[in-house]
Amino acid sequence: MIPKWLTNVFNALKPIGLNVVGVTDGQPHQSLLPDCQSAVVFGNGGTALWDHFIEDLKAQPTHLSQHQHPFDDFVKRSIETADPNPPKSRRWIRCAAEPEAFVDFRPLAESAGLGFSSTMGLLINPEYGLWVGLRAVLLTTEKLPRLKAVQGNSPCQTCTDQPFITACPAGAVQA
Repeated sequence: MIPKWLTNVFNALKPIGLNVVGVTDGQPHQSLLPDCQSAVVFGNGGTALWDHFIEDLKAQPTHLSQHQHPFDDFVKRSIETADPNPPKSRRWIRCAAEPEAFVDFRPLAESAGLGFSSTMGLLINPEYGLWVGLRAVLLTTEKLPRLKAVQGNSPCQTCTDQPFITACPAGAVQA
């Protein structure tokens, strides 16, 4: 069963575009949170997060000039609003924003069932394709149930024409 505090977090973050969420085993991350049992991975699919970020900038234009990383700060403010003052049994880590707490989000998101590893090394989601941004992980000492994960195999395994390879003028991607 999903605890009420996590349902509240989901309900606060989904409308602003953190709408791709999965849960995986947190034990590999016990160096970042002692006794970690679960990792909740948050990403955005589609344009909703960017749309809300633009609205935030329109309402507060100084966010663009007064913040070194305005988009990351928007995500941080959104998380802090959704989960104010989390107990020591929870720790948020934002993708590429906390160098002292490195987490490789690609395999973490795949383990959480958010998508598959694509030929290009990016996460590919059945609904949003490659238009998925991995934004944060919530580590917790609570054992959480897995959420509905993507099913089947990566669409890259059945794609025969691989148009991204022929479309790349630099030949940067090989099959």
